[in-house]
Amino acid sequence: MNDERRDAILKDLLLRRPKGDEGIDPTFEEYEEYCYDARKDKKYIRCHHPGWGYTAETLFQTGMTSMGEVNEWVLRKFYDTTNEWNLSGGKKAGATRKTRRIWNRIQPSISKIQTEGRPGVYKISNGYYSNTIGTVYAVDHDDAMKLAHMFYGYLLDADDNRIRSVFVKMGGIEEIQGENQRAIEEIQASVKSTEDRIKQQQEDIARKRMQIDAIQMLQMHTLSQLSNYIPPDNLEEDIIENT
Repeated sequence: MNDERRDAILKDLLLRRPKGDEGIDPTFEEYEEYCYDARKDKKYIRCHHPGWGYTAETLFQTGMTSMGEVNEWVLRKFYDTTNEWNLSGGKKAGATRKTRRIWNRIQPSISKIQTEGRPGVYKISNGYYSNTIGTVYAVDHDDAMKLAHMFYGYLLDADDNRIRSVFVKMGGIEEIQGENQRAIEEIQASVKSTEDRIKQQQEDIARKRMQIDAIQMLQMHTLSQLSNYIPPDNLEEDIIENT
């Protein structure tokens, strides 16, 4: 999906009654419900079409898979910024309302596609928060997991059962090249981060070893002076006076 099509869909979803996609005629119903923030009844609208006039596949192809991504789009498109720090209180509230309206309307469809999967590219990871292991092209999650164990199984411990697939993009097999490049860049960034930590730890180890050397050298120097050390004549008197 190109940017123009994505923008048109998201802007339409901001309307109280979105027009929807070609061939889809969404119907709406107004209702009242008590708002605890405003402390009064407020009018709301619900759509009888699950995607507010768009198929789940179309909404997934907008690339908006989280509220954060929707918020970033809203800030760029309507406020010409990348974060809310530059906005006044009123504009921040407006950005929040736009973000919530879009996300609340597309989230069920996004979750549906992510859960069910479709023919396309799947990201394979080891655990929920781990970095990407790799990507595969598959028809569904089951197929993705079979391919993951086939091609990436040797990267896992024998008792590791945390491997999971995440559906990231619909399309033909040609789509995997771009996703593979993103996966490679993510892994390279992880390697660079690990190398930087190792370098920092090595420097810290070197400093601590220098500390040990300095202490030992001072100790040797101090002990070497014992043979030439002559206590002061009044040392014994001072000791008696202080007891």
